[in-house]
Parts: sequence; structure tokens; C-alpha cells
Amino acid sequence: MNSKKKVILAAVAFVLVLGIGAILYPYLSDHFQLTSPLTQQEDTTETRTPAPNISFEDSNGNIVQLDDFKGKIIVMNFWSSQCNPCKMEMPDMQKAYEAYQGEVEFVMINVLDAMYDTKETANAYIAENNYTFPVYFDTQFNAIQTYGVNSFPTTYVIDQEGNLYGRAIGVLSYEALTDALDDLLA
Repeated sequence: MNSKKKVILAAVAFVLVLGIGAILYPYLSDHFQLTSPLTQQEDTTETRTPAPNISFEDSNGNIVQLDDFKGKIIVMNFWSSQCNPCKMEMPDMQKAYEAYQGEVEFVMINVLDAMYDTKETANAYIAENNYTFPVYFDTQFNAIQTYGVNSFPTTYVIDQEGNLYGRAIGVLSYEALTDALDDLLA
């Protein structure tokens, strides 16, 4: 192959890489923010959306329903030990869990194969980092399908009546989470 063809092929490859980058940049930058806002539902009785009931497994393999936590504020977080943004968020989740223990239920749902994770690697990650919040597993993918989760981490806050209060896609800051929890507890 002569040098003119090589230059043309390199230029075409460069343009393709730039084009793909331009297309993916808005998607990736929106989903991997360091402090994702908690998008809240409008605060009227008519517009509140009930949180769909889902089932998942606890660490002992028992089936748990989201409705089992009704009557309490719920922080439901979809995560994986294979997800770096999830790992960035975990210290703040632990801090919030400790600060609101007894007032708020933390439902930390590992998404398993959706992010190439296993119960063993997830439990090892939790133990290694001394996290004490309860961990659950979406073994049948019904939780992520029901909530339309396709980016990790994703966090939902559910009010005491079982309605969706807010959602954050990407890393949720401690401040944004505690602001929402303080608002619901007021």
C-alpha cells in the first residue's frame, strides 16, 4: 500500500473516531457526573407516582418485596462492584446510612450480571470496605426492568406513602441525598 492511501485511511479513521466521540459525549457526560442532581417529582397529591413494587433477594437468599418497607422513607440504589461510579458513591451512601439509621431504609440492590457482577464479588467488596448497609440482589432483573434502570448507579428516593420522591442517575452526592431526606423528614 502506498503512503498516499495510508494517509487517507488514517484521516478517515481519525474522522470516524471524532464523530463517534461527538455522538457519545453528551450521553456519557450526562450519566457519569460526579454529583448527580436528585430530580424530584412535583409536590402535589395528584402527580405523585406510586413506586412500583419489586422483589429481590437478601444476602441469605430470602425474597424481599419493596412494599415490605412501606411506611418508611426508602433510598433504593442500583449498583455493582464492577462499576467505578458506584464505588465513588458508596462512602457517601454509608455515611448517609449511618446518619439516618432507624429513620430511613436503605435498599442497596446489586444488579449482578447486568454489570458482570456476582454475589461473591459484591459481598467481598462490601466486606472489604466495611459497609454496613443492607445489600440485596436483583437475581431476575425484574427490579432494573421495572424501574427502567440502564445506567449505574441509579438512586430512587421513595416517601413514607410509597410514592417516588426523586431519582438520580449517576453519582449522587451526600449533600443532595441528605437534602432530600431532611425535606421528607421535616
